[in-house]
Amino acid sequence: MSAEITKLQPQSVIDEQACIWLLRIERGLTELEKTELKTWLEEGRTHLDCMLKHAHLWDQMESLRMLGEVFPINEQVPEKKGSLRRRWLAMPAALSAVSAVAFTAVIVSLSLFTDPVNWFVEKDNSISFETQIGEYSNLILSDLSTVTLNTDSHIDAKISEEERRLVMYRGEAHFEVAHDASRPFIVKIGDREVRAIGTAFSIRRFDENDFEVLVSDGEVLVSEVPQYVQVKENRIRLPASTDGRSIKKGQKLTVSRSLHKASVEEVEDRQINEDLLWRSGKLVFRGELLPNVLREVARYSKVELEIADEGLREIRVAGLYQAGDVDGLVHSFEQNLNIGYRWDGSNKVTLFDKAQVE
Repeated sequence: MSAEITKLQPQSVIDEQACIWLLRIERGLTELEKTELKTWLEEGRTHLDCMLKHAHLWDQMESLRMLGEVFPINEQVPEKKGSLRRRWLAMPAALSAVSAVAFTAVIVSLSLFTDPVNWFVEKDNSISFETQIGEYSNLILSDLSTVTLNTDSHIDAKISEEERRLVMYRGEAHFEVAHDASRPFIVKIGDREVRAIGTAFSIRRFDENDFEVLVSDGEVLVSEVPQYVQVKENRIRLPASTDGRSIKKGQKLTVSRSLHKASVEEVEDRQINEDLLWRSGKLVFRGELLPNVLREVARYSKVELEIADEGLREIRVAGLYQAGDVDGLVHSFEQNLNIGYRWDGSNKVTLFDKAQVE
């Protein structure tokens, strides 16, 4: 006699998995993910019940309709009504049996960026453009390449018959490059440059010396900016101290000049999509420590976030966020993580451990 045996999982684990699947449905499932989701749902009725429960909690009715395309749902899906203001939700998730670090996945909805502003850069014209904290904008170049600037970013662009040249001074941007082999597309970052012909990639500049390049399509070459000397009537190019490095689709280059190192890592399509969700005002965390989460959230707000109790620094956060609403964020921490907060004026919030004062 044989039988299929299914290992039962704690409810908290199933809740976490259901929430993660809802996040993936919202941003769009790959064919492989559709198969994986169907298999997960077939493992037990509890899985579908959790999906339905959390979809209703978040008012994520549209996700339920998309779920019905993958797996039959007998429950009637109500029509979407009013604002999709999702409730705050926390899901405990065990990292490991020996882990002493509390891990809480938080799925929240914050107010979006301001709507993006579209700017068109004509040929032979130069533009210097900046976004303020909490803004993002699209630049449409004359060759129909597009540049999406994230919050607090600064870039120069000049398009000519010979080349498409940009300079990135700070922040983050995503580039969709129109194919034109006769005019290279070059982005300068300090003493490095990223060269492409027809591809898609993003750059995040952390400071004067450190940056990362993520290629989502095609291939780019990262090399030193050419140096020249004038010898009488001739302008002579100096030899580069290092060869350029080719970065292909699905790779991320991280350069830390302050640590004197550079590394390339392989990145799955799923992670690339999540890393680029900032273009729609969303942030994804995968278990980062609370201080790192607050540091990233602070890029999108002028409010200072300060941790008063050292124990809070060990809390890990995972989930999908939409940038901007600090008040809603700290409220969710209080409700779900037992983290208290205190507004000190209008531009500073102090976080503390409520268990220490109860």
